[in-house]
Amino acid sequence: MPQWTDSHGCITLDIEQEDAERCSHPGECFSDVLALSKKLYIKQQVESIKPAVIAKVLKAYGAWTDKELQDRRENIIRLLWLAAGDIVEESRNADQE
Repeated sequence: MPQWTDSHGCITLDIEQEDAERCSHPGECFSDVLALSKKLYIKQQVESIKPAVIAKVLKAYGAWTDKELQDRRENIIRLLWLAAGDIVEESRNADQE
């Protein structure tokens, strides 16, 4: 199972490749990422991550305001979306080597 770690090393997530691919595609990904967030193996990983840590990691991307980063549920969706995208990108890069 692919593992993702944010650039600061604060959060590590294990996401099945198939799930990552389902959440990283052209167009709207929200419903796919929302479904992933409800899977038990994901819920078990994210429930122990402090909201402030998730917000800190997301803030580094510069894509969300402090006010937007106050919503834990949305932050989990954002985090999973970013992680899935990185996993898929790394997989594609590895296939090209």
